[in-house]
Amino acid sequence: MTGFRLPKVEREYINTTASITLSPGDVGKTVGNVGASGSVTITLPAVAGVPMGGDIVVLSCADQNIAVATANTGELIALNDVAANSVTLSTAGEKAGGAMIFTAVGSGTAPTKWHASFMLEETQTVTVAT
Repeated sequence: MTGFRLPKVEREYINTTASITLSPGDVGKTVGNVGASGSVTITLPAVAGVPMGGDIVVLSCADQNIAVATANTGELIALNDVAANSVTLSTAGEKAGGAMIFTAVGSGTAPTKWHASFMLEETQTVTVAT
């Protein structure tokens, strides 16, 4: 997925107003939904194809539902669920301004799960689906 990077900015930024599927080449990038007029689903690449510790940052920049799903079932660790499939910001009045970091983790040399970390404002609610 092509994005843009300013001089001296380490992370490339991708903006999307529609659902997208990321590839292993998108690890290390930030994805946002500025200008989205409807729900956006961002599908992470299969974790086995990314480097251990690689991450993707997702920013909720619109008052629209934003979901992050895994390419393969059960590859997500989120809010006390070690086999989740997706996380979503969808509660009315609690969508814009949140952020999530997805990091490839595992116990050996190859990652086996995406770990979701949340940077939320006030009382934003994350919905976890298994």
